[in-house]
Amino acid sequence: MKKIVLFSRLFPEGRRLLEGNVKLLEHYCDNLEDIPDDLRQADGILVGNQKISAQTLEQFPNLRLIAKQGSGYDNIDVEAADKRRIPVIISAGVNARAVAEHVMMLMLAASRKLIQYDSAVRCGNFAIRSTCQEQELYGKKLGLIGCGNIGFQVGIYAKAFGMEVTAFDPYMDCAETEKQGIAWEAHLESLLCVSDIISIHVPLTRQTKGMVGREQLTQMKKHAVLVNCSRGGIVDEEALYEVLQNGHLAAAGIDVFAREPAEKGHPLFTLPNVVLTPHAAALTRESSSQMSRMTAEGILAVLQGRPWKCLANPGLAG
Repeated sequence: MKKIVLFSRLFPEGRRLLEGNVKLLEHYCDNLEDIPDDLRQADGILVGNQKISAQTLEQFPNLRLIAKQGSGYDNIDVEAADKRRIPVIISAGVNARAVAEHVMMLMLAASRKLIQYDSAVRCGNFAIRSTCQEQELYGKKLGLIGCGNIGFQVGIYAKAFGMEVTAFDPYMDCAETEKQGIAWEAHLESLLCVSDIISIHVPLTRQTKGMVGREQLTQMKKHAVLVNCSRGGIVDEEALYEVLQNGHLAAAGIDVFAREPAEKGHPLFTLPNVVLTPHAAALTRESSSQMSRMTAEGILAVLQGRPWKCLANPGLAG
């Protein structure tokens, strides 16, 4: 029976599909640099956010697959896996609605000062209701940086709120997005200058790392809102802190950080105009079930020699 090592927890529905078909070995840890010898002979590994480098892969001479629940895989050296013909199984697309809902939640919470209101009410301060500094989403311009599955879904939800939606994405299907009333912007700078709210939906790559830095943040409209449920390394967190503290941006909703878990003393934690969540946008009950099932189905397909299309390295799809 093939051995799959779970370095991250597989949600129950996916686990039930695998049990009886493969031998599951559990070894939950933060890094894979020092693991027991008996696990090195595994046929497959399931990882979370652990760093999977080329050196890590060398520890697994018999590896036939790497699996990760979710669509992001920036922690995995896919090029190294590709060289060894190791498929990297992901579950892209199934969490789009969950993440899009989370984006809308952060957008509303940041625009309507939810955290400040909650804190004030708990302290008996009802007078805060008369400040009238909150912003409605209706009529506002939403700029999407990236318009894949998640960005597209955010755009649909935002249109339902009466927002004007424009996207910057060199790879987007303009015809399809225009059918949904989502306009296209050829230049990032132009999108930043006109948007009341910016929401980020690109993967973390060499090209996108740090793409929203000090220059881009200062190009945003004064009192705009930034939402990031993509990857932390895309935004310069130090520059974001500065533009939030000096009042150039009104607020931010942040689900992801450059380093996770974020350290307790992170500067963004000190700001009242930031709504924070723990990289949880994709992790609803429904999406977790779908992701785990899709991941398990991919593991079984690869082990049985059947084609599987949802891979980070699609050239190995079979």
